[in-house]
Amino acid sequence: MSNEILRNIPRVDDLSLACMNYYNNETGKDSSQNMRGVPSLFVSYCRTVLDRLRKDIIEGNITKLPKLDELIKEVICEYEKDCNRGLRKVVNATGITLHTNMGRAPISENAAKAAYAAAISYTNLEYDIEKGERGSRYSHVEELITKLTGTESALVVNNNAAAVMLILHALGYGKNMVISRGELIEIGGSFRIPAVMEISGVTLKEVGCTNKTHLYDYENAIDSNTGAILKVHTSNYVVCGFTASVAASELKGLAKSKNIPLIYDMGSGDLNNIEAEADVMCFSGDKLLGGPQAGIICGKKEYIDIIKRDNLNRTIRPDKMTIAALAQTLKERLYLNIETPVEHMLNMSIDEMEEKADEFIQECKHKLKTTSDLGKEVLLDKFYTVTETGGGSRPGVELQELCVSVSIEGISADKLYNTLRLNKEIPIIGRINDDKYLVSMRTVNRNEFVYIINAIKNL
Repeated sequence: MSNEILRNIPRVDDLSLACMNYYNNETGKDSSQNMRGVPSLFVSYCRTVLDRLRKDIIEGNITKLPKLDELIKEVICEYEKDCNRGLRKVVNATGITLHTNMGRAPISENAAKAAYAAAISYTNLEYDIEKGERGSRYSHVEELITKLTGTESALVVNNNAAAVMLILHALGYGKNMVISRGELIEIGGSFRIPAVMEISGVTLKEVGCTNKTHLYDYENAIDSNTGAILKVHTSNYVVCGFTASVAASELKGLAKSKNIPLIYDMGSGDLNNIEAEADVMCFSGDKLLGGPQAGIICGKKEYIDIIKRDNLNRTIRPDKMTIAALAQTLKERLYLNIETPVEHMLNMSIDEMEEKADEFIQECKHKLKTTSDLGKEVLLDKFYTVTETGGGSRPGVELQELCVSVSIEGISADKLYNTLRLNKEIPIIGRINDDKYLVSMRTVNRNEFVYIINAIKNL
C-alpha cells in the first residue's frame, strides 16, 4: 500500500510549477523572475515537503496521499517561514522608546531618505569636490557635531563601545587610566568597562568605593604613568542612599592641573552643557540624539587629532549610509528645529496620548464592528501606568504613560501577547501589566493601528 502511495507522489518540477502558478495568482507577482537560472524559487521547498512526506509514508504516519492543494499550501508555508526570518519591521507597543532589542531609536523619515540616497548611488564620501582630491568622511558631520556640542573637533565610529575603546587606545595605551569603582559598569550583552579597558591596552586603576568616591581619591592615584582620568556615566542604573561622586566639572580642573586629559563616556548622550564637561567625550548616536547607530567622539582638537590617526580607527569607522543619516539628524536638530521621532515620543504629553487612545479605540470598534467578527467580545479601555526611556538612558526616571488595554473573552493576556507577537503580517510586541495586555500610545504610531487591528481580527 505504501509503495502505491509513494509512486503517486508528485514530481518536484510539477509541484514547483503548481506552487508558482498559485503564488502568482494570489500575489499578482511573477515568481519565475525571482531567481535567475532556476525554474521556480519553490524547488527547494518542494523537495523539503516531499522528502518529509516520503518519510511519513514509509514510517506509516500517513496512509493516504494529501491533495495537491494541501501540498501547495505546505510548500508556500515553508517559503513564507524563510521570508519572515531575519530583520523585519515590528510594532513596538511596549512604551519603551529606546528599546535596545528593537533597534533603539527610529530615525526620521528624512534621515532614512538620506541613507537610502547614499546607498543606491556613488557619493562624495571621501572626495573633496571643491579641491578635486581625496577628502575625509568625517567632514560631512564634524562641523555639525562641534556646533551642536560646542567642542573643537569630532569624529564618528560605529558605536559608543567602539568609541570608548578607540579613545583609550589612542590616548592611554600602555598607561594607567584612573576610574571610580562606582563607574565600572556593565552594559548590555555583558560588555564591561574593565574588559574594554583591557582590550584597549590600558591599565585599570580603581579609586574610591562602590558608593563613594571623592576628588582626593583621584588626586592620590595620579602618578607619572597616568594617561588620563576616565569618567563613565552610569546610564543603566542609579546608586541611592549613602553616596558621593565627583562631577566632570571638578575632575576637569584636576586633570588640567596634572596635564592629563579627562575622558568622559556620556553613554546615552544628554547634551546639556556638554562643552563644559571634559577634554574628550563620547556618546551614542542612536539613543537620546535620535539618529542611527554610531559612536560620536568630540572634544579638544589636539586629542581628537591623535584619535583620528590611530590605526584602530579604520577598523571601526562608519559607512556612507550611517554618515548620511547622522548628518541629516544633526541638521534637523541644529537648523530646522524639527523634533526627532525619539524626542517626540519622550516629550509626548498625556493629552496627546489620550487623543491617540480615543482614535485607536474608535478605529478598533469601527473595524471590528461586532463581536461576531471574532465570535468573542473585545474589551478596550484606557490604562494609566509608567514607563522608562530604555536603552540604558535616564535611569530611575519614570515617564507617565497611557496605554489601551485589550481583553478578549476566553483568551488570556499571555495568550494574546504571544499570538500578536507571532503575527504573520507584522509582529506586535506589547506588554502585560496587572494581567492586562497593553498597547502603548507613546511608541505606537497612528499608521500602525491597522496592523494591530488586523492581528486581532486574524485571531
